[in-house]
Amino acid sequence: MKKIANIFKIDFDSNRIYGLDILRAVAVLVIVILHGNDILPFNTKRRIDYFLPDGVSMFFVLSGFLIGGILIKTLENKGTGINNLFQFWQRRCLRTLPLYYFSLILLIILSWLFVAGFNVWDVKHFFVFCQNFYKSNSTFFTVSWSLSVEEWFYLLIPLIIFILINLFSAKVKTAILSTVVIIIIATIIYRYYRFITIEIKTVETFDIMFRRPVLTRLDSLMFGVGGAYLNYYNNAFWVRNKNIFLVAGLVLLITTRVLTNTILNNSVIYFCNFSFVLDALSTLLLLPYLSQFKKGEGIFFKPITYVSLISYSVYLIHSTFVLQWIVKFVTIPDLNSIALILVKYGTYWMITILLSILSYKFIETPFLRFRKKGKEPNI
Repeated sequence: MKKIANIFKIDFDSNRIYGLDILRAVAVLVIVILHGNDILPFNTKRRIDYFLPDGVSMFFVLSGFLIGGILIKTLENKGTGINNLFQFWQRRCLRTLPLYYFSLILLIILSWLFVAGFNVWDVKHFFVFCQNFYKSNSTFFTVSWSLSVEEWFYLLIPLIIFILINLFSAKVKTAILSTVVIIIIATIIYRYYRFITIEIKTVETFDIMFRRPVLTRLDSLMFGVGGAYLNYYNNAFWVRNKNIFLVAGLVLLITTRVLTNTILNNSVIYFCNFSFVLDALSTLLLLPYLSQFKKGEGIFFKPITYVSLISYSVYLIHSTFVLQWIVKFVTIPDLNSIALILVKYGTYWMITILLSILSYKFIETPFLRFRKKGKEPNI
């Protein structure tokens, strides 16, 4: 029994930033709850959805903040040589790609064996993260859309910054701020252009053309890079006002839920454009406080850190494999509908957590050891 327990044991660095772990854990738990609602009765699902923030937007802003911080420190401390750019890409690849490709290949195998009419050639674009560059209308590996957004962010944003520095002789500080402002403004304008040229009749159209494409979501990550810029170059302002920003962020977070569910329920322009800005801004305002919340303690410390560590595995596994390939086939004869729902919902959470721990330990962690020495904050 002890050997089995050790399989699921995870050790973690005590130097992690607990506040960022809280944000990451909240984001992934919100996503798991949201997708798990499909198991529940409609009225229950609707009530839960009413209170849930956008977990993916939280992830985007947090990723932008962390990656932006790494880029700034690399450029300021190690220089602007091309080797630093390639080292950055190498470390990102070792962090994100192994589990992604493992999940993609496993899903292809399952689909080839059990899905009638499945053609591997139809999903070739998933290997190069082009499944949702311009639009996203695939029902295969649906959660991968956000990973595609992140991968294009990892590729394009550092490249733009390096070009501004090395070809246009911009200072590091100027190059980063210019990139943040340009990408945010360009993305908002592009979403507005789409809004006035595309007829939005269904939620599916909103998902396909606005919520999931790479070209319409890069601004969410850039809000996080903007936070990293302030944290590095204006740290006194960042720290001094952390409590004010925290309150403002929480108020804005609640406000966006009210706007989404009531006042602007029928406002298409809000959903297609400004909702993304407000969601990102509300998370950004939380970061000054959370990034300074260094140490955790109490009964929630270890569970939150644990969930944060396995969050990437949880995200890839919970819907793609647990919901679609396990839970949907759970059935127990002579069990009433409510009891069956509870069994399915419990199974969903239990298997998601267990498989995610195994995935983190035996797929993610070994590849992380290949990365060159050097610490990255909470990524």
